Amino acid sequence: MRKLSICFLTVLFLLNVFCTEVFCEKYKDGKYKGISTGYVGPVEVEVKIKSGKISQVKVINHAENIPGTSIKDIPERIIKAQNTKDVDTVSGATITSKAILRGVTEALKKASKKSEKPKKKPLKKIETVMEGSIVLPDPDLTKGMPLMKCLKNRKTSRSFKKKELTFDIISELLWAANGINRIDNGKRTAPSAMNSQEIDIYVALKRGLYKYNHKKHLLSPVLNKDIRELTGYQKFTQIAPVNLIYVANLNKLTGGDGTMKEFYAATDTGFICQNVYLYCASEGLSTVVLGWVDRKKLEKVMKLPKNKKVTLVQPVGFPE
Repeated sequence: MRKLSICFLTVLFLLNVFCTEVFCEKYKDGKYKGISTGYVGPVEVEVKIKSGKISQVKVINHAENIPGTSIKDIPERIIKAQNTKDVDTVSGATITSKAILRGVTEALKKASKKSEKPKKKPLKKIETVMEGSIVLPDPDLTKGMPLMKCLKNRKTSRSFKKKELTFDIISELLWAANGINRIDNGKRTAPSAMNSQEIDIYVALKRGLYKYNHKKHLLSPVLNKDIRELTGYQKFTQIAPVNLIYVANLNKLTGGDGTMKEFYAATDTGFICQNVYLYCASEGLSTVVLGWVDRKKLEKVMKLPKNKKVTLVQPVGFPE
């Protein structure tokens, strides 16, 4: 009986070792990179896998100005937990912590033995990020006020703080404005004449001018300078941290003459503006739509072709 017990325990031990070493290794050895968006901009991480386990996590590139101890603590916690799900964020640096966790999760997907060969689109996305684009976090579609309360709170405000908006807020703002809400057919949160989808959203920030890419949900760099002072004659355009510039691509409007195209473009811009108003009402942000703009000067600085015209501008920020 004793011999049988010893044999049974030996078999269990060997099975445990075999499972651990052969079947339970989730990752392929090597170094893998991941990118996410933090409080200020992109956060890039590198994960080293050795013997099928996470042996090293490093933040190799970031521009966070108040990361606290997250740059050091989060990698250590990930290595200890051997995953990202069981890791708590660092108090006072939640956004940066989440960015590191998202980046490591992306890297681990590449290292996973179950993962497929990388497709072309994600590779292009990473390449674009390296060239200066900002990948936006996924919008939180579970938050916000009820619609009727948003309508009750909707208002115009010309008073702004200089405080920067986080990329979580910018992500939700742009998705609400005219993001894709039906992935199967690429249709958007705002309607457009004959589904022309002719309105592009440019985002003027202190760090530069970007164009919202609704398909990839990211910001593509356009100009490496602050042009907010050109987005309106009012002084508060230079104070508001985000100025949305709506640009109509008239070539996408196939019906009607020039006057009708301008009418459709103005109408479609109005739909987007109202979406922004409702999001701002939900999140307690200030916003106002501006028509008093030197459009020719702005279009020249933005280097827009003749078929693209600025319709309206909409600053957004925290209320004063």
